[in-house]
Amino acid sequence: MRTPGRILALLFSLLVSLSAWAGLPEGETHYEVRYKWGLLDTKVANGTFVVSRSQWDGQPALCARVEVGATPFFRLFMADKYRCVLYLSQDGNEPLYSRAPGKGKDGPYVFEMFYKRDAQRIDAVTVLDQLGITENRVYKLDGRTLDLEALFFFFSEVDPSMMPNGNPLSLQMVMPRSEAPTLVYYEGIDTEKFPGEPCYRYRLELTGRGLMENRSGNLVHLWISTRESRELLLLTVPLNNGIMEARLKR
Repeated sequence: MRTPGRILALLFSLLVSLSAWAGLPEGETHYEVRYKWGLLDTKVANGTFVVSRSQWDGQPALCARVEVGATPFFRLFMADKYRCVLYLSQDGNEPLYSRAPGKGKDGPYVFEMFYKRDAQRIDAVTVLDQLGITENRVYKLDGRTLDLEALFFFFSEVDPSMMPNGNPLSLQMVMPRSEAPTLVYYEGIDTEKFPGEPCYRYRLELTGRGLMENRSGNLVHLWISTRESRELLLLTVPLNNGIMEARLKR
């Protein structure tokens, strides 16, 4: 199996905004991340997501913070603690700002996204810590361009009827130094994965080459509760060998 550091970082980025719309608008949400391959089933990390009332640019906002602690073995591949932050509008329906750490071939970096509603633009900023270099990119604020931290606020609003007959919704994921066109498919109601709790099943196809460091087609599957809270119950990412999954802890 190739180094799973980027896989974990992506999983955590995908999860960062969940508790902003899961259940109460404020409080904690917990996930457990596991790696499975054949008979192997081992815990990779625990994630704690805390949402609080805050301000952004002088206006009321929701602040979603995540801290993920890796198990001892996986500290070989990532930092002991992985911390992200996402600011959302007061109603939780629009991303305002996100910040996430990462590590690439040039060393550690910080990636920030500024959603500037008044200017109808998004500023993507990558700061390379060791080189002291800042890279800036600008995108049109078009309702479909998102960073990974802000992706899941989308699932609190999406209506499966928007994707009839298997037709996907098209999104554009922005990442440090790259973009990934993303297709979102609705696969129907799943009544077997969580007995007694029907859930919506979605499939994401991220087409950025090498994004997931695997040959599985960059697929992500999600199971979303049909309850009013719309909690994300399970997220799975296939690897070259095995699968990584993040499951809601209740």
